[in-house]
Amino acid sequence: MLSLQVFVFLLSVSEVISQCPPSSGIYLRHNGNCRTNGSYFTDGSIISNALECTLPGATLNGGEWIGSNGTVPCDGGNNVNVQCTTGSGASLSIQATTFPGEAGDGWYKCCLPTNCSDPNTNIIFANIFRFAQIESFTVADLPSDMTVYPQEYKLNCTKIGFYLYGISMSIGNTALASYTNCDDRSSTCPGTVLVSSTNTVRYTVDITWDGMTVSSGSISQSTTGDQMYQCRVADRPDSNAIRILNVTVKVPATAPSSLTVVNKTATTITVSWIALDSSDADGYVVNVTSDTDTLQTVQVEGSSNNTITLNGLGGRTTYIITVRAYQQLLGPASTISVQTLPVINSINWTLVSSITQLNNTQYHIDCLTTTDINPSTDVYWLVNGVMKSNSMYTSIDVLTYNNTLLVYPDPLGMSVNVTCIAMIGGVNYSQSVILHAPSGPPNNVRGFILSATSIKVNWTTSPETNGYVIEYTTGGVTRNVVSTSEDEIVLTDLSPMSTYTISVYSYINLPSVNSTVTVLRFDVPSPVTSLSVSNVSTFGITVNWTIPSSDNYVTYYTISYTPSCPELSSVNEAVSVGPHQSTTTYSYTLISLYSGMNYTITVRAGNVLGGSELSMSTVQTEAMSCMLMCSNIQINYNYFVAPSGWPSSIQVLQVNSTANRFTWNEVNCSERNGLITGYTVIISNSSITYNLTSTERYIILNDLVFGTEYNISVAAVNSVGRGPFSDPIVVEIGIVPGPVGSVSSIMDTTWAVISWSVPSYIPSDYPIITYEIGYHILFDKCCFSMVDDDDIDNQMLQFINSTNGATFTTQITGLDAMSCYIFGVRAYTDRGPGGWVFIANETLISTQFVTLTTCTQEVGSTNTVSGAVDGASIGLGAVVGLLLISLAVSIIIHIYCFIKLKTYDTATAKQTKFDDDIPMQVCEPYGIHKTKDVTKDAVYECPDVNKLLYKENAYLGTSVKLGVGVGV
Repeated sequence: MLSLQVFVFLLSVSEVISQCPPSSGIYLRHNGNCRTNGSYFTDGSIISNALECTLPGATLNGGEWIGSNGTVPCDGGNNVNVQCTTGSGASLSIQATTFPGEAGDGWYKCCLPTNCSDPNTNIIFANIFRFAQIESFTVADLPSDMTVYPQEYKLNCTKIGFYLYGISMSIGNTALASYTNCDDRSSTCPGTVLVSSTNTVRYTVDITWDGMTVSSGSISQSTTGDQMYQCRVADRPDSNAIRILNVTVKVPATAPSSLTVVNKTATTITVSWIALDSSDADGYVVNVTSDTDTLQTVQVEGSSNNTITLNGLGGRTTYIITVRAYQQLLGPASTISVQTLPVINSINWTLVSSITQLNNTQYHIDCLTTTDINPSTDVYWLVNGVMKSNSMYTSIDVLTYNNTLLVYPDPLGMSVNVTCIAMIGGVNYSQSVILHAPSGPPNNVRGFILSATSIKVNWTTSPETNGYVIEYTTGGVTRNVVSTSEDEIVLTDLSPMSTYTISVYSYINLPSVNSTVTVLRFDVPSPVTSLSVSNVSTFGITVNWTIPSSDNYVTYYTISYTPSCPELSSVNEAVSVGPHQSTTTYSYTLISLYSGMNYTITVRAGNVLGGSELSMSTVQTEAMSCMLMCSNIQINYNYFVAPSGWPSSIQVLQVNSTANRFTWNEVNCSERNGLITGYTVIISNSSITYNLTSTERYIILNDLVFGTEYNISVAAVNSVGRGPFSDPIVVEIGIVPGPVGSVSSIMDTTWAVISWSVPSYIPSDYPIITYEIGYHILFDKCCFSMVDDDDIDNQMLQFINSTNGATFTTQITGLDAMSCYIFGVRAYTDRGPGGWVFIANETLISTQFVTLTTCTQEVGSTNTVSGAVDGASIGLGAVVGLLLISLAVSIIIHIYCFIKLKTYDTATAKQTKFDDDIPMQVCEPYGIHKTKDVTKDAVYECPDVNKLLYKENAYLGTSVKLGVGVGV
């Protein structure tokens, strides 16, 4: 049944010759149609119709058919069911008696007019096959323009014969197309039918080649070198005949090697490579790309041509150059990256002069261009948008011009944008450079005096700054300019006592538009002003002042405060401050002060060059009863403490026959703890106790018993309370005499005569046993001024044992001429001395002497006693005329004394007047005894003369006791 179907449906297949029979040459003819050499015929088609081979015009002479199984017998016999028949002329026909089978399948050749061994015979081929066959497998549409990339072409495999089959095309082991169970009767596979009667169908595969990979649709296969493809056809369902046909596409296996740049300019690149052998390449394709754009593709014919120059390129542009060899397709690539020379090679600026010249600073702008252009016509400049011609240029080498432009930073503070433009081939090339200027000057410019000739200047830096220019002037004439990259600089060799104006510019490439200016007095500061106090408290005061003007340089203040208490020293406190204070006032709090104390406060500003003058204002705090008022501020003293000390030097004086006066010294001023408002006095013995108060430093009692001993203690009181009591002293009433009377003096150049009268009161049980005279020279002072020395020489003289109007006189020798002396006299009993009475007088400068009447004052009393001239002075009345001569001398003396008084030191000058404050006390006739040992120390005990006179601004120096008996 199968044989019948083949016989019916499978016909001979061949390209029909348009002219049949042809006019000449050997040909095939089947079923009345002429066929070309290599035609295909199914084995079934030659059973009913013989295949004729004819050579027109020739005579058969041993011609023959030879098949796949050998020579086909003619005119008798067969070979695998194929037999040959001789025709007229030179014609041989073959025909199958039945299906020849596998042994008869294949190529047959016809040789006419002679046999096939004759080299001059004519030969034509025919393929007799069973089932299905591959008529052709070819490569179509190979690219003729090798510059097109990637490359595309087709594979065409044409099948003929049996209508049931499978077909595939592949490269290596990768199938590019594969179809099975194809049935041409119903066109189940996507082939193109060429001849339906012979089931001739063409199958096509589209191939894309990118130089490394063969792809068809989604299928790809990497490959190098020649590309070998295979077409396979098998009949179905039994695959009795499998047909395979191969085709090869020639592709270079390697890329050109050693691709190098031979030369380049701004617009050209020349490259070369090692040429391939002619068997490996037909030519080369050079591709030029920039970024992702293909700019040029050049095809070079011939395998030996291995150099090419690429033109029309852009300056300073990077190009990717790819070279491939080609045969039927392009081979693998060699690649090189090349940058053309720039039209403008570079642009740079150079600082020609010093940056300290500010707006006169000069800059060179250098623009290097290619020599492919004319610098005088093809180059120009833009400076901040303003066009400038190119007039300065020089040749550096054969490839480069240096074009130069001069730039000045005017005005300051504006950045300068300079653009160099070069034209070539109608294209403008440009490069720019910017000379940057800061947005402004530095901040917080401050000057610091380092020494007598140097100043350090610093400021706040800016991140956009490369350095600074410092300009400093004095007097508006002298100008100096320096620069630094730091944030400070030390200016040296300056002129002291000058004011400097310092300007600081910042710069990046150019200086800033303006500068920050500071003015500094290169001198000691001016005095502070507006000195005042505030926040006065129990133990503290806040001192306020206005600082010197901003051009002053102040690094410290010295605050001095002096308490009114002479036992306390002045205190100096120094406070360091940062220069250039942002405030105009300054405050400083003094602490640990004595409450209720008066203070004198001064402030001095200073720096490394020294201190200013003391401030013109002084502020003094003052305690006032229960409140302290200072600068209109009142502070309550309820927070004070009671006195911590007690009164000293308790004395008892007889006022008259019935009254007694108790006195004492003030509490040490450092222990008062506020204003002393009164005193508490306790007077007691075994039978009575008096608890008395007084607002003064004395108390007078009228009811004490004569000859009785009393214990006396005194305590001070302030607004807080009472302080401690003094150690008690024991006083016996009525045991010491009163003060002497009528003290006078007669002065000579080196001696003095002192006269006095007996005291008005002498205890009846204790007669006067002697008198004591004390004296002291007053250096650098005039008479009636107070003294502060305590030298005393004692001389004991006998007394006149009489109380009825007796007068006493003594002479003191060894005095200095033209000197002031103070003299004191007091009476002694065996229980102690009475109070002092004193005078002051001056020795003469010549042999004349002068008698003066002086004032006397009882120590500790507010009463003064008038001096009286004694009998000796009256005897001198005869010499009154001599006083007129002495008048001129007296005037000179007083002028001299006036000058000395003016020059006396400040501490002494502050003493109170002579006739008001002499601190001597008249000791009335009371006995004073130390409580610890009354029998041993039952001696009169007056206040310490030295201390007392110092306190009251007057005291005695040398002392002399006169009279008989025991001196005390």
